[in-house]
Amino acid sequence: MMGAHSFDDKIKAGKVKMEGDSQVINDLMSSLVTFTMAFELLPGTLPDTAK
Repeated sequence: MMGAHSFDDKIKAGKVKMEGDSQVINDLMSSLVTFTMAFELLPGTLPDTAK
């Protein structure tokens, strides 16, 4: 959930089962962005120390 294990690692461990064209999920996952915990969700919510 927090990137501790990759999707491929979960498939190899048997925690995820993949059927069909895996390229579709790979394309989707490649378009995702990883945000830091300092990401400002709403304007003005960023702590003064992080600016």
